[in-house]
Amino acid sequence: MFKIEFDISDYRQFREELTPRRFAIACRRACVKLTPKFVAKLQKPTATWNHEVEFETEIYVRTSEDEVTLTATTEDEIYNWVDKGTPEHDEEAISGAYMIFNSGDELYQPKTMPNSLRAQELVVLGAVVKKKKVHNPGIKPREFGPAALIELEPDIYNDVFDEIAAAWRRQETYRPR
Repeated sequence: MFKIEFDISDYRQFREELTPRRFAIACRRACVKLTPKFVAKLQKPTATWNHEVEFETEIYVRTSEDEVTLTATTEDEIYNWVDKGTPEHDEEAISGAYMIFNSGDELYQPKTMPNSLRAQELVVLGAVVKKKKVHNPGIKPREFGPAALIELEPDIYNDVFDEIAAAWRRQETYRPR
C-alpha cells in the first residue's frame, strides 16, 4: 500500500475562513486531482513490463482530526516483489523442465533501480545457461512509494492550495436564495 498523508494544519489560516464542510470538500477535491498523478508515478517504473499494473485508490478525509489520506494499492505480485524486494531463495523448474536464461556474467542491467521511478529495458549479456535448479540472490527493494512522493510533493501543496482557494471563492460568491 502506498500513501499520501498531508497535515491540513498547514492550511489552518484558510480553514478558519471556510465552513468545515467547504474545507472538507476542498481537501477531497485536491485528493481527486492528485489521484491520477499519484497512480501515474507508481506506474512509471512498469513502462517496460509486459503487463499493465492496476491500482485501486481510496481517499479518506477527516478534517476534524487534521487527517487527509490518499492510498493506492495493487494486487500485482510482481510489482509487490519488485517494490518490497525478495530474499535470496532457490528456484526449481516446473515439471522437470529446464530454465534457460543468459547468465548475466558480462552485463546485467535491471529494468528498475532502488529509489527511482525510471524504467529501462532489461539488459542481460553472458553465456546461455540451462539449469533445473538455480539460487536466486534476491533483489533489493525498489521502494517506489517514497520516490513517487518526492516527485509529487510540489503537486500536493499546489493542488490543496488551489482547491482551498477555489472553495473560498465559491463561498464568497455564494448567495442563498
